[in-house]
Amino acid sequence: MDRIYDDAKDLHVRAVCVYGKANDTAAYTDSDCTEKFKTDELKEVFLKGAVVIIGNDYFVPISFIIKNGIGTVTYVTANSSSATTAVLATLSAVKD
Repeated sequence: MDRIYDDAKDLHVRAVCVYGKANDTAAYTDSDCTEKFKTDELKEVFLKGAVVIIGNDYFVPISFIIKNGIGTVTYVTANSSSATTAVLATLSAVKD
């Protein structure tokens, strides 16, 4: 059985914020959206618990994949034109 362990740096951390902008798909480490996540950082925060924040909206990521060295988290958002339709959205890191 594989396990994912907390590190000492994770003491009392409930989740890590992954910021994004409405007009791009980059994953940022800061609320000003100036510093992009690297793939290994994005993977770590996904495994240990992350919250995606776009503007004033909060989402829980549902998957993480690496393709061509670029990590991407997927989260679900509502379709603004149909209240019963969900839309998958993604935020991507930069290569390590």
